Amino acid sequence: PTRRDILSELIRMRSTITSNDNLLIFFAGHGFWDKSIEQGYWWPSDAGKNDPSFWLSNSDLREQLRGIR
Repeated sequence: PTRRDILSELIRMRSTITSNDNLLIFFAGHGFWDKSIEQGYWWPSDAGKNDPSFWLSNSDLREQLRGIR
C-alpha cells in the first residue's frame, strides 16, 4: 500500500476498532533508520529511497495507533 493508504486505514480504524478487538500490524517491507535523528521510517509502495516525503515515520504511526482504543 501507499503512504496515504496506510494512514487512511489507521485513521479509519480509530472509529471502528473497540476495546473488545485486537489489532496486529505486520510489516514485511523496506525501511530506513536515520541515525542523525534516531528515527525509523517505513517505505510504502510509493516511496523512493531519495525522497523522504513519501516515507512513513515511526512517529506518524505511533500517533495514529494512540488513537485506536
